[in-house]
Amino acid sequence: MKIKPIMKKFYKFCIIVYLLLFSYNLKADIWVLRSYLEILGQYNFLLNSTDLLSLNSEFEKKIFNSTYSIGFNGALVFSIDENIYGFYFKKDHIDAKNKSELVLSKNHGYNIIADENWGLHYLGFGFKKYFIDNFSLTSFLPYAAFDTGFYFTSNTTAKLTVKNFSNAIIASASYEGKGFFWGFNLETGIDHWLSNEFAISVKTGYRYCNGTIDAIRKEGDLKPAGISDVVKSDINYTGIFINIGISFLFQKYD
Repeated sequence: MKIKPIMKKFYKFCIIVYLLLFSYNLKADIWVLRSYLEILGQYNFLLNSTDLLSLNSEFEKKIFNSTYSIGFNGALVFSIDENIYGFYFKKDHIDAKNKSELVLSKNHGYNIIADENWGLHYLGFGFKKYFIDNFSLTSFLPYAAFDTGFYFTSNTTAKLTVKNFSNAIIASASYEGKGFFWGFNLETGIDHWLSNEFAISVKTGYRYCNGTIDAIRKEGDLKPAGISDVVKSDINYTGIFINIGISFLFQKYD
């Protein structure tokens, strides 16, 4: 995915919003300050993950899972009557992996062995409020932010093998996830511009990521184990994330 064309569209959107704000409140002192690209290393704590990600099973258990990923933000910072705000576009990724074996059916005496890479991309738009009176370089800039958008499948694959309690293979297949659903993020952090062109940031936040996609058979067949070619897969990657990132000036508005 090309970042620069997306950022240009995002900045055009922000300029339109800025003009609307200006037209509705001509007495306000509104200034666009700067736009920048932020690259983030992210560690995710998934509070509601399970030991079977791709299929839904009454025998699955909640487990602690953690992942790491890289994300991107494109931001536009502006002031209104000396209060500092920002719009931003977020590109995020959760790459949850799982290897497990659990009971699939006690009545039939089946276990299922899963090797899963059940990942999601996220695209969203957000708004942030800085807790400072004016924007200045070399100072710490604390803020709170909210963004909302859609999670959609990416590299969402699973290899599944069903065995009986005697360890004989009953069926095996690979599945691919398809679909999308709505979610949001709440975060707070600190930006610190080391120079006019370069900044570092630290943030933490809460992610709401809870929805349903389709798991679609690609190869093999699990029908002998009673599993159809298309099944619903509930995903709940809600949890806490921690970011450390660097920002590069895209354009400064004097």
